[in-house]
Amino acid sequence: MSLVSLQPGVDAAGFVLAGGQSIRMGTEKSLVEFGGRPLIAHAVGILAAAGLPAFIAGARSEARSRLEPYAPVILDHESGLGPLGGICTALASTTASTECSFPSTFLCCRLRWFPGC
Repeated sequence: MSLVSLQPGVDAAGFVLAGGQSIRMGTEKSLVEFGGRPLIAHAVGILAAAGLPAFIAGARSEARSRLEPYAPVILDHESGLGPLGGICTALASTTASTECSFPSTFLCCRLRWFPGC
């Protein structure tokens, strides 16, 4: 597993969960376009606008090359664990000291919450 090293003075990072097998959708969900851009680009853009370095966590190895143009990819530490596995992968990938607190916030949403999706 690769470790996420933050620049000096940066004490937070953003992780976008982009795992899943897309069985029902039949195509990589994170690359589905919305408003002319892939969903992953929107998510990474929101983190960048907030001043956070962005990383993509929970991705399968087959999807890595398609996601890397948007942000560095951290592959699932253990596959098949769903979103919680991606969250654990993101937290385990940080270089934050275990002696300090590393506040974490996870936002989840469904496309059906957004009109027109």
